[in-house]
Amino acid sequence: MEKGSPSAERRRLGRYLAIAACALPLVLARAASIGGAPQMWISALAALGFGAAAVLPIRYFRPKTPLRVQLGVGALVAVLIFGAWWFVAG
Repeated sequence: MEKGSPSAERRRLGRYLAIAACALPLVLARAASIGGAPQMWISALAALGFGAAAVLPIRYFRPKTPLRVQLGVGALVAVLIFGAWWFVAG
């Protein structure tokens, strides 16, 4: 049986890592919520997960986008979500 091309393997691994980067903070936020953690930590983890999820379309539609830009977009979305929570929750 022949192995796939190295670039296809790299893309597949990158896809799995991107999905894990989105899912892990969201799963941790849910676990913290169930465990009774302070709401600030739950919201910070959820914002981080949604920030990572915001990068997925960039990775899919524009795969040659520099990592700096992807991280910047994800961080900006996370800060906006957390800031909105902070403003509303006061």
